[in-house]
Amino acid sequence: DMDDENVVTVYSNETEINFNLLTTPTPSPFAMSWITPTNNDVVSLDTGLVDIKWQLKQPNLIKKIDLFYKINDGQSNWFSVMENIQPTISAQLLLKETGRYTVFLILTDNSGVTKNSAPIIFEVN
Repeated sequence: DMDDENVVTVYSNETEINFNLLTTPTPSPFAMSWITPTNNDVVSLDTGLVDIKWQLKQPNLIKKIDLFYKINDGQSNWFSVMENIQPTISAQLLLKETGRYTVFLILTDNSGVTKNSAPIIFEVN
């Protein structure tokens, strides 16, 4: 029994033909998820570095990733670029001062389209 919302019925020469219009959505080439840190994590400035780790749903569709951070919603600062894209990627961010850090990515797909990732926000004290 098919869902009536997704079925188109066509009649041709007294023959009924049903087309089911349900499709499987294709994930965006930009689909990703953060692994570490998680939102609202607290990191000690004494560690000097924080490991930034994330996972891409379709790494084969991404050509380049630029990494940026902001401290206390200040100016965006570029800190790394990745061009050999793997499903799980990590980078290290040098911690310069205490405050609220926001890290985000600018992903570039194989056709040159760019998109900002959702940010990850954590505290350094």
